[in-house]
Formats: sequence, C-alpha cells, structure tokens
Amino acid sequence: MKNLISSTFLHPFFVGFVFCLPLLGGCQKNGLHKDSNTVPLSEIPENPDYALHPLVGTEWILIGFANTEAGSIRKVKHPDYEQGDYHSNNETRLYTLVFTLDGGLQGKASINTVSGSYIIDKDDGQKFTSIVLGSSTYAGEGPDGELYIDAINQTDRFSINRKGLLLYFESDNFLLFKPL
Repeated sequence: MKNLISSTFLHPFFVGFVFCLPLLGGCQKNGLHKDSNTVPLSEIPENPDYALHPLVGTEWILIGFANTEAGSIRKVKHPDYEQGDYHSNNETRLYTLVFTLDGGLQGKASINTVSGSYIIDKDDGQKFTSIVLGSSTYAGEGPDGELYIDAINQTDRFSINRKGLLLYFESDNFLLFKPL
C-alpha cells in the first residue's frame, strides 16, 4: 500500500519533469538567442572587396550577432537593410560604427547615437587593449541595442575578411559588419 501511494504521488511529478526537459535545452549560454532571423554563417555572401577596407575610416553596418561554435548568425533588422538600400537615409541606418584615426568610435545603435574610444595593441595589430562605447543620447535601447553596445565593450580583437569586419567578444561570439 505504501509503494502504491508513493508511486501515485511521484508519477505526475516525473511526467511533468520529462515534459519540461525540452525547455531547459532551449537556454543559450551566450545570450545570442535563435529566432527566425538566425541563419547559417555560410549563407552570408562573401565579397573579396570587403577584405580591402581598412578598419579606420570605413563606415561599417552590422549584419548580425554570430557564434563560431554554432556556425550561425542572428541577423539584425534594419528599416532599409531588407530592401538593400543602405544609402537612402543616414537617419534610418541602425547599428553602424566608424573607427576614427584619433582613436574615436562613433555610430548608431538601435535608437541612440553612440560614441567611444579604442586603442589597438602595438604588438598585435588585430587586438584591442581598450575599447569603450556608450550612448551619446539617452533614449532606452531595445534588447539588440543593449547587446550591441555590451558586445562592443567586450571586444578584444578583430579581423577583416571577405565576409566583412568581425569584432570578437566572449570566446565564440562576434559581431559581423559589412562596409557601407
């Protein structure tokens, strides 16, 4: 009788636990959640001309948040980006970044203009010894805007290749930009 009571009591608990297991697998340790805008990195077209753009002086526009381990990228939405019209209106460009010759950063997040500074390591020209970015205006950023600013502030190195500018943060993550 005692075994019958305990198994009757525990059975619903175990059944509920089994149904909750898929929810636990959906958590992402790196904060780059997947959604309908997540595609394989291989679907991002390469352009040999991108590798010729210098870091300094080029206006870069964010394609998305990428993860090397997963081999995927979550593309950000731009009002003009979906139509391929990157030059139509400077005010509607989102997630842009320009590295200036004097060590400054300027651009736009999801809502606010952003500015900051950077220092490139003298021994390794693809590492940052310092990079700081913050909002120049004070409207509340959306989730991608906050993630964008946080990711840049965690950036420790970069590379420029046929996919564009890669700003690496954390161990497996990078922001992927293309030149405008």
